[in-house]
Amino acid sequence: MLYARVSTLKGAGKGIGLARLLVPSFPASIRQQSTNATGSHGEVLRDDKWAPVPGTPELRPRRRAPKHLPFSTSRALAIRVNLRNGPLTWTKWRLSRDVARSTSRRLPVVTAQFLIRQQEALQRTSLSECLSSEAEWRTCLNSLAFKGIHIEDIDHWAWIISAETGDAMIERFISSDRHKPIFVLFIVLGKEMTIQESKNFIALLDYISEHYLQDKSPHNMPRGALRRSLVNRLNMTPRHYITLLQRLVHHCLKVSPAALAQISHLVTSYIESISLHSKPSGRTGQAARCSVFNHALQLFGRAAPIRPLQHRKYNWEAQKVLLGFSTKIVPHLIINKESYRSIRSVLLGLRKSQSEKKVAERSAKTWPPYRKIWDGTDERRKLEDDLSRSVKAGILMHEAGYPSEDIDRAMGTLGGFEQTPAIQTRSASPYVWTGNRQSLNVYSLWAAEVKATRNAQEAWKIFETPPRPGLKPNFQVYAEMFDKLFARPVQGLLRTLPGDAKEVFPVYDANLTAFEMARLKPPSVDELYELMLRQGNRPVGNCLGVLLRNAGSVEMGVRYLNDSPFKDDVAALLEPNLSVMSRPSLQRIPRQVFNAWISLLCSAHSNRPQNTLRPGTNRREDFPIERAIKLTTLYQGPWGAKNDKAPWHTILRALAGSKTILSDGGVARNYVQTLSTFLNVHERTRGVAGQDAILFESLCVALRKTLRFTTFGCSDVTFSQKYSTLVDQEVESLLLSAHAKLVGSFQRLIAPSKDGTSSLLQYDITALHLYRYMRALGSIGDAQGITQLMDWIYKAWDQQSVLDEAKMPGELDYAYMEKVFSYFWGIGNHLLPRDVLQDFRDRLIRLNLEKECTWIWAEEDELHDDVRCDVAIANRWEPLRANLGQTGGRRTAATVDAR
Repeated sequence: MLYARVSTLKGAGKGIGLARLLVPSFPASIRQQSTNATGSHGEVLRDDKWAPVPGTPELRPRRRAPKHLPFSTSRALAIRVNLRNGPLTWTKWRLSRDVARSTSRRLPVVTAQFLIRQQEALQRTSLSECLSSEAEWRTCLNSLAFKGIHIEDIDHWAWIISAETGDAMIERFISSDRHKPIFVLFIVLGKEMTIQESKNFIALLDYISEHYLQDKSPHNMPRGALRRSLVNRLNMTPRHYITLLQRLVHHCLKVSPAALAQISHLVTSYIESISLHSKPSGRTGQAARCSVFNHALQLFGRAAPIRPLQHRKYNWEAQKVLLGFSTKIVPHLIINKESYRSIRSVLLGLRKSQSEKKVAERSAKTWPPYRKIWDGTDERRKLEDDLSRSVKAGILMHEAGYPSEDIDRAMGTLGGFEQTPAIQTRSASPYVWTGNRQSLNVYSLWAAEVKATRNAQEAWKIFETPPRPGLKPNFQVYAEMFDKLFARPVQGLLRTLPGDAKEVFPVYDANLTAFEMARLKPPSVDELYELMLRQGNRPVGNCLGVLLRNAGSVEMGVRYLNDSPFKDDVAALLEPNLSVMSRPSLQRIPRQVFNAWISLLCSAHSNRPQNTLRPGTNRREDFPIERAIKLTTLYQGPWGAKNDKAPWHTILRALAGSKTILSDGGVARNYVQTLSTFLNVHERTRGVAGQDAILFESLCVALRKTLRFTTFGCSDVTFSQKYSTLVDQEVESLLLSAHAKLVGSFQRLIAPSKDGTSSLLQYDITALHLYRYMRALGSIGDAQGITQLMDWIYKAWDQQSVLDEAKMPGELDYAYMEKVFSYFWGIGNHLLPRDVLQDFRDRLIRLNLEKECTWIWAEEDELHDDVRCDVAIANRWEPLRANLGQTGGRRTAATVDAR
């Protein structure tokens, strides 16, 4: 029974007057000039109170929609959608029950209730009792119809978010121009979703630009609730846009880092649409612009999870778009301190510019690395001309009024300029301590100083010189010192400069006495480790990761773990019979430490049967690589490689390298068993987390490795035709399957992101990838694949952001591109007709003349060993040629030129 409450009044006249004021639209027959007045629900006013009219039926009280809910409606809908991919906990069940009971008419709640009704129609649960009646549901839908929302719209939204995969969800989302609220977009871009196709992601960016950042409503649409509910641009507040930007960058770094620049253009478009006279969220328009601008700069500073340093150039392209935009808009946008640091961290990961290379080349070999003057031009150079880009950004930050802190000085050290001598070092951003631990950033500064050296002797000198007197090193400083001790010496890499790679350079001690050299000599790894324990430090974090990755044996790795805080969880890593019960103990180990343990298992794996994880056993599950596969599967759980592909990359690289899996059929079948295991892991990883350049490169090496060792029978390649007798249907089937996956992977990597209208690739492909791909194709005799690869390389010269470093003479990638052309000429003489080779030669000459192409055609009198080896392999596996899809008219590997 519903009663309308009124104030107690003295006198009938005042009561009648108030009743007339409260119900002015009542008919005159009902508005009686007496002490009785009838209410809107059949009540009458008696003695200043509402009471039901005698004889009228009792009406059910109307439930008012709550204004504030105890849960996030969008988050509740996202959890409901993702219930099919994860376990149902009591927390999620109670949340689903609260959503079903809610009387709120917010669109996420109504959409969640629509999904629950659909699921309850298929299989009834106790949630059916929590749902409203059909009459109340129709009333709710009717009230939404006044805002332009109909049941067909809700059904369309539910159809979108019910897709099984992230790619399918995007395809449904962009399939029509029907109105879709912002919460549907947020669910599509949820961090728990996995997007594998870059083409879908780029199409989604275009859809967002057209439908969410522009007001495309009809001019005659009335203002008010209808316009507010149907125009997404009006609902896209700065806070909503920052959330959208976070999710876009999260997926972009995973699926296509090259698309960051396109997202930056979305940011500039949104900032321009913010009026200076508006006050979103109680702030001025300029404050809102600067907030979005700085959030975008910081988000674009995040590193990609795969090959982060190689993809830093895309971070810089995105930040350059914003920085250029900030100087054109009036008033100018203000860069805050965190944004300056984000810019500097990106610049630290870039390759050296030409001026920075000159500075590195002119550094003295002694310590400190003073700049040497080579000619008159160097004498005229000022100190500011030798500063790196990261250091110059730090100077701009200081000029903007932000004081330098320890973390800023650490970035300056890695940039090659601070109070202490340093070498410009290409690296990730130093670790930043925040909150009440901000004072620990002095250790980040010390670690950066140790890192910015050329060898272990220079690093040890910095290690013994703390930035503050009496300061003892922590795990960060020890980690960098261990990294220098474990680093390999540089091996004749073309034009490798100090700071470009982890390899250390030789010590320049020509002018030192034997006593001085002995005094400056750094300790060994064991001596440094004992020193660390004596000082009260335990191996944790990246220090433990460095020790595990470089441990000489599994036993040594167990020792490091026993000295760490994870001593109680070591038993789970060594458990002989792995089961689901071991997962809680495994998941207490940090991801960085677990990945380092998997790296240790892969490096400790031996191809000899007697080398097992547990002495005295010879079971296949006890071999390190197979145990690494089981540990990773158990550690990651049902999500698999969706959140972290690093351990699977380590396993695949080991299987593609020198490691083999022992087979029950004897040594002759070990490489077949290895390829079979590799393909299973590769397909599982690619299916769950998508394709990437590391998976592609590993597959190239694994295919050629199997072809090589099944041909020559041993790792020592000789050209005496020591062919193996292993020719059966299983081997041929595996080789054909690997070849098909390899060709398909390459086509996915080079596929344009916009139906041929853009040269944007999903991942950065280098000349090294192309060289290994061509060698794999040459070994199996795929002449058509080699021809298509060279045709794509020629077309890549006109495409921006494709093979950029391979087009620049002097770069390491350019040297690999020279090897590609040399190998193509060698293998082409045995697989391709002469007119095809001549056509490619003429095309390259035209590129040289017309478009100033820097690539050079290579013809040599003698074949290199790699070409001779691959020709022999192709001859061995010539029967497979007919199943590769090749047609007649091509010269086979058997038709070897007399030369």
